[in-house]
Amino acid sequence: MPALRIISIGFLLATVGFQLATLFQAMGRGFYSLIIFLLRQLVITLPLAFLLAPFLGLTGVWISFPIAEVFAAIVSFFIYRNVKNKEILFF
Repeated sequence: MPALRIISIGFLLATVGFQLATLFQAMGRGFYSLIIFLLRQLVITLPLAFLLAPFLGLTGVWISFPIAEVFAAIVSFFIYRNVKNKEILFF
């Protein structure tokens, strides 16, 4: 039960990351999509879980998921802004 409460915090920001990653794939920019997914799952979540686990236990592992979602959403927004400035998007 505590895990679901903690992880659900990141669901709203996860939608931003998923939508932008899917947009990049549709635009033929799969590399950016890969970057976002790797940030979320490997680059941020795993090291952060290892860092927080000794101090907060299992709760620290669960906290790493929403933090990774926030960071991935921020990075995906900046990537989107750079791509948008370089291309004309019709939407």
